[in-house]
Amino acid sequence: SSWSGNTNTLTELHEFHRDICHRFLGLTATPVGYSDLNSDKAWQGRLWELKSLPVKKILDKLAFEGGFCYTFSANGTLKYIYVKDSYSSADHTLDKNDLDDIEISHTPINDLIMDITVNFNKHPAKDEYRSQATDNDSALRTKYNIASGEQKATFNLDYLTNGAGGDLDCSDDDPNDGFMNYYGNLSVSPRIIVDARVVNPAKFSMELGDICTFSSMSTAKAFNKSWTDSASKYYMITSISRSLGRINCQFINVSPGEQ
Repeated sequence: SSWSGNTNTLTELHEFHRDICHRFLGLTATPVGYSDLNSDKAWQGRLWELKSLPVKKILDKLAFEGGFCYTFSANGTLKYIYVKDSYSSADHTLDKNDLDDIEISHTPINDLIMDITVNFNKHPAKDEYRSQATDNDSALRTKYNIASGEQKATFNLDYLTNGAGGDLDCSDDDPNDGFMNYYGNLSVSPRIIVDARVVNPAKFSMELGDICTFSSMSTAKAFNKSWTDSASKYYMITSISRSLGRINCQFINVSPGEQ
């Protein structure tokens, strides 16, 4: 570790990421969200590069294989964002008086993953992977009428050595157990997407990665399912743009489990 207060040998992908940002980019302040990320994930890895690469390429690859995103908070501090195993509260609660021009959609059926293969634990000297994990969900194939040969995904992970996971259709409490669980949680069923203009100045402090719930909306159902149940439907801000007197946001449902 390169940051103060930690003298451990680093073994996990998110630790590698923070170390590179601290050691080579001068981002020495404690990242926002790092404590929770460090508690929830234990995906181990091995990192080596034999040729010079842009540091962003390495950081992006670590983030993808480690199941998180990174950006900067409003005060310029490095910020880590990821979907947690469970949610019991939100950073913001929004109602119909806070929003305008609401559009509700869902992730495309074509983007769902019904069969996954993860190749990992890459050999340090040979161009090959020493481990493989696979899973599929025939029940969801039937539910969404997806043929057996369609929507299969293969991921070759160069840095991950331990943490592939083992459950594509994960239960409600284990998305961060491994790569397969994490991306399976987000990809085995359509998730509601909300695009809206936020017009209440009291909500203008919202940032990327914040968790929101909706209440008292003009419509409580979308695609024949409730989308505003504040006790179970949590949304992450995944896109935000600001202009005078308003902000435009995209929210995606990140509640764990099949939706």
